[in-house]
Amino acid sequence: MTESDLKHYTQHVTSLKKAAQRHYDRSANKDLSQQQWQGLFGRNVTLTLNTLYEDALPVIQQAVLETNNKDDILAPFTGVTDELVQYALQKHRTSCAFSNFPDEHTPSQDYISDTLLQAEKDWSTFCEKITALIQSKTN
Repeated sequence: MTESDLKHYTQHVTSLKKAAQRHYDRSANKDLSQQQWQGLFGRNVTLTLNTLYEDALPVIQQAVLETNNKDDILAPFTGVTDELVQYALQKHRTSCAFSNFPDEHTPSQDYISDTLLQAEKDWSTFCEKITALIQSKTN
C-alpha cells in the first residue's frame, strides 16, 4: 500500500468514525421516541460499532488488494470503541431526555463492562472477517 493509498484509507475510516457519533445519536433518539429505553446504551453502542465495521468493509476490501498487512488495515480503528463509549456516556450524563431513566442516565460500571465485553466480541468477529479477506487474496 502506497503512502497515498494509506492516507486515503485512513481518512475514509476517520470519516466513518465521525459518522458513528451521528449514528449513535439517531439510534438513541429513535429508541427514546419509541420508549425503548431499557438497554439503550449497550444496544446502541454495539449497533453503531457494527454499522461502522460493515460500512468500512468495502474500503477494506480495496485496501486488502493493496496490502496483506493486517496491522495497516486495522490501525485506523484504534480507539474507536473507547471514543464512542465516552461520547455516549457524556451524552447520557448531560441529556435531560436520559435523566428520566436512571440506569441510562448514569450507567453502572457493570452495565458499561457488559457493553465493552460485547463490543470486544464484535471487534473479534470483525478482525476475523479481515483475516478471511486477506487469506482469500493470498490463496
